[in-house]
Amino acid sequence: MDASLARLQWPPGRPGSAASSSGGHPGSRRLSGSTCLAPGARLVLADLAGPGMLRHLRLVIPDTPQAGRGLMIRTWWDGQPHPSIEAPVGDFFGFAHGRSLPFGSAVHSVGAGGVMDLWLPMPFAKRAYVVIDNELSEAIALQHVVAFTHGDALPPDAGNLHACFRRETRTRTGEDFEFMPHRQGRGRFLGVVFGIIPLEHHWWGEGEAKFFLDGDTAFPTLVGTGAEDYVGLAWNVQQTCFPLHGASLVRKSDTPNMAGPVSMYRWHTCDPIYWHREIRATIQQLGVDITGEGTMRSFASYLACLRERQDDWSSCSFWYEPLPSAPLPEAAPLALRLHDLEWACAPDNR
Repeated sequence: MDASLARLQWPPGRPGSAASSSGGHPGSRRLSGSTCLAPGARLVLADLAGPGMLRHLRLVIPDTPQAGRGLMIRTWWDGQPHPSIEAPVGDFFGFAHGRSLPFGSAVHSVGAGGVMDLWLPMPFAKRAYVVIDNELSEAIALQHVVAFTHGDALPPDAGNLHACFRRETRTRTGEDFEFMPHRQGRGRFLGVVFGIIPLEHHWWGEGEAKFFLDGDTAFPTLVGTGAEDYVGLAWNVQQTCFPLHGASLVRKSDTPNMAGPVSMYRWHTCDPIYWHREIRATIQQLGVDITGEGTMRSFASYLACLRERQDDWSSCSFWYEPLPSAPLPEAAPLALRLHDLEWACAPDNR
């Protein structure tokens, strides 16, 4: 764990200790529910002995892309030397680009103004250590709630929640974007939050999501029929949110049929994806020029218009994996996370 960051420790969750931090008010008349996190500072949300399970996380942050992408959540389970969760708080709480628009899913609820809730069970056998790191050059005010149970009866091979953020500001021609890093052992893929900023004209979402499982090489075991289909939408994407799939942000463009930027998600809680030896998941970078004459007259002519693309893609993937687990890929630096997000502050995106 990085000992160079300044730290703020919240009172531990002991019975009978709630409202003990009064913020200058006598007794428990007013809880000190806000924290001003200085540049480079670390706030410890939870440091709990197990066995137990985190049940609910809630954060309230400024409604800016800088806060959504500049604050990082990191979680260590059971004393492992490397974090199992490492992601910008916005993407971890369900939305890409740091653009918080109201929506709900089976996993998240996001309100206007930077209010974020996460409802995923997070078991731990020995210790849960959860922090928020402010990697910005400005102080950030935030509020938080952590709810957990203690003494849960956990099987010895219970999976721990893992989450990983990736971004490529320009994908490589002919190469799929990898949103689930290669993991060995066994586990359960839970879901993903995608962010797309189209960099080329026309429709970008014909790429197939592919899950390579347990020895797959050239061809995967699971494949979809297009990016918008993978998140349960069709014929482009619509700003529509369902419990297990949808898009919480769709900004339209003057270019025909090119939607973007987009924030969309897919949860595999009812159609689980398990692996027993290894997993890796990617999505193709394919689009179509729909303005060509006769494009939609037949399926064959539509396929003839498919072409490779380069766009800006990000992902935050979630999965359960038992410990010990391998380190996550190196975290995206602040400059990469914030690149080209000025549009997210525009009034027409609210």
